[in-house]
Amino acid sequence: MKSEATDKNLDWLRVVTKERWELMAECRDYFLHHPDSDPREYPRLNPIIAASWARSQAAGLHIDKNIPEQFVSPQQLKKIQQRDAVLLKIAHDVFEPFRNLINLTGYRLYLFDKDGVMLFTQGRQEKNNRWFSGKPGKICREDTVGTCSHVLSMRYLEPIQLLSVEQYGAVFENMIGTAAPICDADGNIHATVVLNQRIASLVLTDNYRETCAHTLGLVASMAEAIELQYRLVKTSQRLCQSNIAQQRASEALSVMLNLLDDGILSIDGHGNITNLNKMARQLLSIGDKEKLTGVNIAEFTDDAPRLYKALAAGNQEMMELDMGRRQTRTNCQVVIYPAKTSGAILKINRMKNINASMSRRVGSQSPYNFNDIIGESSLIKRTLELGKRFAVIDEAVLICGESGTGKELLAQAIHNASGRQGPFVALNCAALPRDLIESELFGYESGSFTGADKNGRPGKIELANEGTLFLDEIGDMPLELQPLFLRVLENKEVIRIGGRQGRKVDFRIVAATNRDLQQMQLQGLFRSDLYFRLSVLTLQLPPLRQRGTDIVLLAKFFIGKYCRKIGVKEKKLTAEAEEWLGSYPWPGNVRQLENAMIYAANVAAGDSIDIHCFPESIQREKLPAQPVHEQTDVTPRNEWITLADWEKQAIRHALERTSGNVTQAALQLKISKATIYKKMHEYQIQPSRN
Repeated sequence: MKSEATDKNLDWLRVVTKERWELMAECRDYFLHHPDSDPREYPRLNPIIAASWARSQAAGLHIDKNIPEQFVSPQQLKKIQQRDAVLLKIAHDVFEPFRNLINLTGYRLYLFDKDGVMLFTQGRQEKNNRWFSGKPGKICREDTVGTCSHVLSMRYLEPIQLLSVEQYGAVFENMIGTAAPICDADGNIHATVVLNQRIASLVLTDNYRETCAHTLGLVASMAEAIELQYRLVKTSQRLCQSNIAQQRASEALSVMLNLLDDGILSIDGHGNITNLNKMARQLLSIGDKEKLTGVNIAEFTDDAPRLYKALAAGNQEMMELDMGRRQTRTNCQVVIYPAKTSGAILKINRMKNINASMSRRVGSQSPYNFNDIIGESSLIKRTLELGKRFAVIDEAVLICGESGTGKELLAQAIHNASGRQGPFVALNCAALPRDLIESELFGYESGSFTGADKNGRPGKIELANEGTLFLDEIGDMPLELQPLFLRVLENKEVIRIGGRQGRKVDFRIVAATNRDLQQMQLQGLFRSDLYFRLSVLTLQLPPLRQRGTDIVLLAKFFIGKYCRKIGVKEKKLTAEAEEWLGSYPWPGNVRQLENAMIYAANVAAGDSIDIHCFPESIQREKLPAQPVHEQTDVTPRNEWITLADWEKQAIRHALERTSGNVTQAALQLKISKATIYKKMHEYQIQPSRN
C-alpha cells in the first residue's frame, strides 16, 4: 500500500505542528460546508488524508456526526480471542508497566486485530465518551469509523499520528491518535497498537510537540516489542511443531519399515550399520536392544569384498549372499541402493521367500482340490481315496495315466492336501528342448552361458522349496539328467549350473507319465534307480472310456460351466447324445471331452445338444461298438476309418493277445520294439495286464 503514499506525506503525519493543525482545520471546515466536494482535489490537503476522507465519504459516513457502534457477535469475539490468545498475552505484559502512567495522563491504549476488531484496551474510563472507553469486539475499520490513526497505520504499515481535525468522525474531536503496526514474520499486518490522548489546550507549544513526538516513539516501541516477542513465540511454536511432526514422521516411517517383509538397513561409507528395521535384525540375528555403534556389515557375510566392491561402484546392484551371524547365516538376496552422499540402503530377503514369490508370478498355481475332481465310478473313487492317503505321506508320488486324464489336477489336489506351505511348481519334461531342461530344473549362476541372466536364476527345484515339485511327462526326462536329479532327491541339495556350492532344498516330488516306466527301465530307456525312487507311491488314473457313467456326468458339468461362462442358458444333452457319449472310446480322455462339449454348446441352435452337435472328427472316428479283440478281420467296414485307426486297432489287438507283453506284440506284428514303442507313444496306447 505504500505505493499510494510518499515518504514525505508519511513524515507529515508524524510531526505535530501549529501550521499542520491550522491547515487541516481549514480543510475540514471547507469539507463540512461542501460535503459534495472531492477532498482529493484540495490543493493543500495531505494526499493520504484526502484519499481516506474520500473512502470514508463513499462508505456513507458523515464527517460531522457521531458514527453508530458496530460489534462482532460474542461467539465471533470468542473465536478471535482464542485465535489471538498469544498476541493478547504478550500485549497485556507490554502494556502493564505503563498502566499507572496511562491512568494519570488520561491516555488510553488499544489493541486492534488485522480486521480492525478491538481486542484489548487499557486506561482511565471516560465518563462522557463511551466510544473511547471502548469495549472488546467493536469493529473499527475505515468503512465503520472513517479516517483514524490505526486504519492508516495498518494500510501503510507505518507508525502514524493523526490530529483530531484529520480524523473523520466527530467523536475524535480534540483527540490525537497515535498508532503503530504489528506485523508477522512474513511482513503482513497482524494487529495495531493505538494510544489516544485528549488535547487540553489548542495552544501547541514546543513542549507539547515534544510530548507528541515522545508518544509516537512510545507507541512504536510498544508495537515493536510486541511484534518481536510474538515472532519469537510463533517461531518457537513452529520449531516445536516441526520437531513433533518430524518425530511423528520418524515414528511412522519406523512402523512402516517394521511392517515390511524385507529387511531394510542403512550403512555409511565405511560399511557401518546406522539403522535397520525389525526384519533386518531378525535376518542378521541382531538383538532388539543391541546397539549398532561400531557394528560393520562385514561381520555378517563371508563375501564382504564383493559387497564393498559393489558399494564403491555406486550403482544399484542385486546379489546373492549368505547373511547373518556366522553360525546362523541364511542365503539371501541383497539389493544395494547407493545413497546420494555416501553409504547405501540395503534390502535383504531370504531367497526362499524370493523363490516362492517368483513361482507365484510365473504361474505355478494350484487351485484344485480333491473336491474339484468329478467322478462317481468305482475306479476314480478308488484313485481319489488313495490320493488323499498319499497326500499326507511325505514320499514321492508317481501318477500314471493316459494324456488328458487329469494327472496335473490330481497332483495339485495332493499338494493342497499335504499341508505344505510352499508353492506348487510344475515342469513339463516333454515341453522343453533337451538343452533347456537342465537350466529350468537346476537353475544357473551368473555368466554360466551366453544369454544367461547376469544375476543368475533359480531353477524349478529351488522355487519349489517347502512346497511340491510336479514333473509332468517324467518319462521324457533326458537320460543324462536323470542321475543328477536322483542325487537331488537323495540329498535334498541342488547345485546350479556353473555353481560350486550346494543349496539345501525341502520339496516333495510328484511325477506323472503316460508311458510305461516299468517297461522303459527294463529296456534301459529310464534309470531303474530313479524309477524305484519315484514309484514309492503309485496312482493309476483310469482312462475316461473305463469310467462308465462318469462320461455323461463330466459332459454335463463342462456344458454347464461353459454356458455360465458365456452367460447363456444351460443346454441339455438328448438321451441319444448321452448314449452316444458313453459308447465313444475318448482317446483324448477328459481333455477331449471338455473340448467337444464346448464345441457342441456353441453349435447347438436351441436348448438341447444332440449327436449332430458333436465335432465331425469325433463322429468320423467313432469305432464299431464291439471290442477290438472280437474283430476277426482287418478289412475296413467303414469307408471313413483311416489307416492310422487300423494301426491303433492292430497294436491294441496284439497287446491284448499277449497280455500286455510289448516284446511279444512286436514279434506278432513283425515290427521292432523301438517301432512299437514309438507308435504306442504316438497313439497314447497303454499295455493292459490280464
